[in-house]
Amino acid sequence: MKICTTAVLGLYRATLDDAASPPRDDGGLRGVSEELRKLRVHEFGAGPILGGICDNTVIQLYGYLPGKGDTELFYWFFESREDPRNSPTVIHLRGGPGASGLTSAFSGDGGPCIVNDFGNSSSINEYSWNNVANIMYIDQPAGVGFSKGRIPKFSEEAAEST
Repeated sequence: MKICTTAVLGLYRATLDDAASPPRDDGGLRGVSEELRKLRVHEFGAGPILGGICDNTVIQLYGYLPGKGDTELFYWFFESREDPRNSPTVIHLRGGPGASGLTSAFSGDGGPCIVNDFGNSSSINEYSWNNVANIMYIDQPAGVGFSKGRIPKFSEEAAEST
């Protein structure tokens, strides 16, 4: 848990430092530090993306946070729609045995978008938390959603793998 918390806080700090559209570096990312590259960060650019997912009006980062052993927790970061550099950051840790922590991001439950009933399109959630805050969704526990690792059998195992 301590390693994951340290990694998340490092990602949070680096993301806030670079969230207000700094110049792009040679790698094509907006001022993303070498530490973030080690976390296998991927970026959806700001602005419209042909066939993009969810909220195309903000910068989105996604990747994997290293966990215990071979565990890797998937995260998806959405910058604030209003003043991302000065907005607070929320780390969303919903999820549980067999349930993905990303559900809230797409269900209209405070997340940046709402997926329709057929699962073939999404729309921006005008009441999203990322109207006023940067938000990072952690897909946990390990073994559910996009996170990798052995599915824990007990709560103690889930806590240790996260």
